[in-house]
Amino acid sequence: MNRFNDRYSKLIYHLFYEDSWCSLNELSNKTGFSKSTLWRDLVLMDSSLPSQWKIEKSETHGVRLVKPQNGTLEELWLYFKRENPYFQTLRMIITNNGVTMNDITQQIHVSRPTIYRQLEKIEGVIKKSGVNLSHSPFKLVGDEKNIRRLIMQYVEYMAGELNEFVISFDIKEFQEALLNILKEHQTTLHLGAIQKLAIIQQIMIFNKGTIIELIKYL
Repeated sequence: MNRFNDRYSKLIYHLFYEDSWCSLNELSNKTGFSKSTLWRDLVLMDSSLPSQWKIEKSETHGVRLVKPQNGTLEELWLYFKRENPYFQTLRMIITNNGVTMNDITQQIHVSRPTIYRQLEKIEGVIKKSGVNLSHSPFKLVGDEKNIRRLIMQYVEYMAGELNEFVISFDIKEFQEALLNILKEHQTTLHLGAIQKLAIIQQIMIFNKGTIIELIKYL
């Protein structure tokens, strides 16, 4: 998942800790990306920063990140992960069990050429997880275990998104019901395993449209 944001993460990291003006040459040397690529990223990034954050640009001094007094790198990075169009597109593909180009452009409000570039990047990344992307509609295809693993990585990487991802049933009720079943079978599971089962259940609902019996996964 980090491959989606590799360039952004390096750029944000250096700007945050530099805490002063930084030339494009310096940023290029530190991140390993060209000045033209970094400039495009800076323009796009500045237009989507949270309130009280700003990227200042100067022909003389370069660029610098202006942040609120108590602003943290974690806060900024979580915001970018949520706003990143790649993750928005991937989320649509996952949660809708396949989407059309019209679906994506209407939801994310970007041009078709931009979406195609995003989909190419998504396709290249997910292939490394043993998952392919079908077209018309765009949908994750491949071994079910690989797809589940990829989606779990997505949810875990997005940190704090579990309640937003699991939307077809109540997580607390699911946990209570599962704990009762485990008690009957005189066994236990740690919280992380229970959360993964909740993710699996939601994935199955996305794929099948119904709640699936999970006893076979215990």
